[in-house]
Amino acid sequence: MRGTLFLLLAVTLQVCGQQPAKRVSLPTFPLPSESEWLERRGFGSQDGLNPILLKALQKEFHCTRCETVGGRQINLGRLGSAAVAWDGSEGQCGATGNCPFYLLYKDETGIRLIQIDFGWTYAIMKSSTDVPDLVFMANMSYRSGGARRYSFVRGAFVQTGCDYVELNESVESAYILNPKQVTVKPCD
Repeated sequence: MRGTLFLLLAVTLQVCGQQPAKRVSLPTFPLPSESEWLERRGFGSQDGLNPILLKALQKEFHCTRCETVGGRQINLGRLGSAAVAWDGSEGQCGATGNCPFYLLYKDETGIRLIQIDFGWTYAIMKSSTDVPDLVFMANMSYRSGGARRYSFVRGAFVQTGCDYVELNESVESAYILNPKQVTVKPCD
């Protein structure tokens, strides 16, 4: 019995004495200009999608007319044509207008669909590689939002940056995506 208590006490002291893992914050990044943000068109709008991407979108979302799904064709550099899609079906979008964003692109295994983020708008930014970065903006409140940057690293899109965006006090009412009217802080 004493041996068990001693072992339990030793393990407890060992665990309690350990330092917690240090949390790593993602770096901030320059926000895209107002003109670089792409509007999330209405649900049911897939204009501009090539037939292959449109067929893949219909297959992945199990719809023929896809009235609750929107999509826009984009160029992902060496990955070629891709689509950013958003799902507005019942229960998918939050009270602040944030809906799930998906990325539909072709790789060596075929056409892939991944849920990449939530938000209400997005931008395509230059990167240091031959695949552009993607940025998604989500509302957090009337005066704040969060921008997250994704880069294509070792065959997958991974989050590489995070900005907490807050409307400047001196601005009464403004478009939060104007970099001159917001303060950017690191996400915690």
